[in-house]
Amino acid sequence: MTLLSPVLRPMIDRRASNLAHKNSFSFFRPVSSEHRALDGKPVHMALLDELMEHRQPLVADKMSAGTKGRWQPLILEATNSGYDRLSVCWQHHEYSRQVVEGQVENDEWFAFVCGLDEGDDPLMNEGCWGKANPSLGTTIQSSYLRSQVKKAIGIPSEQNTVLRLNFCVWTRAREHAIEGDSLVGRQIGQYTVTRKLGEGGMGVVYLAEDTRLGRLVAIKALTRQFTRDDQRRRRLRREARAAAVLSHPGIATVYVLEEFDDNLYIVSEYVRVETLRSELVNGLLPPGAVLNTAVEIARALTAAHEHDVVHRDLKPENVIRTLD
Repeated sequence: MTLLSPVLRPMIDRRASNLAHKNSFSFFRPVSSEHRALDGKPVHMALLDELMEHRQPLVADKMSAGTKGRWQPLILEATNSGYDRLSVCWQHHEYSRQVVEGQVENDEWFAFVCGLDEGDDPLMNEGCWGKANPSLGTTIQSSYLRSQVKKAIGIPSEQNTVLRLNFCVWTRAREHAIEGDSLVGRQIGQYTVTRKLGEGGMGVVYLAEDTRLGRLVAIKALTRQFTRDDQRRRRLRREARAAAVLSHPGIATVYVLEEFDDNLYIVSEYVRVETLRSELVNGLLPPGAVLNTAVEIARALTAAHEHDVVHRDLKPENVIRTLD
């Protein structure tokens, strides 16, 4: 980066392992996160990058200790989100949040914390991306984030990594577990889960039999990574309450919001359907079918809007046509 600056280029002496400023007898030296070659180094200015990869706080602690006796030392930290809430990254993140929110007064600690708002789902809504990426459109392009989201949706095991590194989401595990996540074959209360119907950014939908009433139902559950996420749980509750007030032929009926073993499930009408996306795979729809589909969608949305419910994720994958 020094080569890109006309001011720094003549001032900085570039060596194989150091960047030196000869006039002040100072230099920058890279240090590994394993703190090798760090002991006894007095520090005036330091940059700790990717703090979420530091498995222990030794580097941060030694950098801080090395500033003793220095006049106005400066330590900069830059990091994405992590998953270990015992890590130095989480501790500094929480302390920064408290400083920013005014819960803690510390005039020597400056922080800029990016994050999504409650209810934001970056895998489903591009509108929230800028909150976690303030340089969106400059150093980070929407096309790159779209490719990351596509990967996260297509490869569930990559979701946690994508959420942490691109959208400032603290996940509950390093990787999204895919073994043992499925509810297929399990008994949940009065419901026997038979097969998986689909999966989205935060939920999975299953086909199940209501053994008490003898009917097939669709059950939506949070994905395993979000089952203990209070924000996602509140969102699922809001979704159930909002959908429960709707009654329209073009909208699947929500029967009940269940809770078993501290896990939430939306139980709704099961309809044998084909998505608009799967129809389009076979080619464009005839003009008459396009008009009829548009009218049906508009009527269903009108019914929802009359109850102050906004869909927020209208796309061919979520437009379904009954097969019965």
